This record gives sequence, C-alpha cells and structure tokens, in this order.
Amino acid sequence: MDSAGGGLGDEGPHGVLSPQSLSVLGEGISLVFSRWTALQMAVENAWGGKDSRSNSEELASTILSWFSQSKGDMVVLVDDDSEYESSDEEASEMMVDEPMPHEMVVEKPKQKQMPDEDGWSTVTSRRNRGKK
Repeated sequence: MDSAGGGLGDEGPHGVLSPQSLSVLGEGISLVFSRWTALQMAVENAWGGKDSRSNSEELASTILSWFSQSKGDMVVLVDDDSEYESSDEEASEMMVDEPMPHEMVVEKPKQKQMPDEDGWSTVTSRRNRGKK
C-alpha cells in the first residue's frame, strides 16, 4: 500500500507504526487471544485468580507495546536459540534404559478339588481367604 493513503504499511521514522496501524495490530492481537481456547478457559474459570480477565487484557497490551516500541530487528531478539540447539544434541545422544527382565512372583493356581466317591466336594471357608 502506498504511505500517502494512510494504509496499513504507513510507517513513520525508524519503523514507528501509525495510529491506524497500531489500532489494527491491537485488534489482531485481541482476535488471536479471543480464539485461544486455553486462554479463554483460564479467564472464564478464573484459573489466574480473580484478576484473570485484566491479566489477559494486560498481556495483549504488553504484546502490542512490545511490537510498537521495539527498536531494531526483532528477528535478532527472537532468534537466540543456541541454548535449545545444545539440548537437542544432548537428547539425541541420550540412551534409553531397557528394563531388566526378571521373574515375577506369581501364586500358582490351586488345583480344583475332585469330588469324592459319593460326588461331593469339600468347600473351604471364605472368612480368612484374603488375609495371609
């Protein structure tokens, strides 16, 4: 867009956004936050305390001011990944311990009682069955 029309690309000196651009950016940030399910649930259920709604609004305001007041190349501010790269290398070199197979202690099933000559079988008491 041309800067004479006051469009979204209208920037002043040193990349300062115009009031209209700031308004559009603020609206965009608010729309993103309104569609962020986890954030909305946290606000509705006051997971951040009684000030959850104001904390959410403050977060949007802080992000807007960060983008509008930052000077210089933002890629440099965000692109400092050297710490994460080394942890990725460490994770790929880590070994996984495999469990040592060992025999479990299992009670052997009791043999079923065979009926006596008359066809009767003796039933044991259930009172102390679980206590050993």
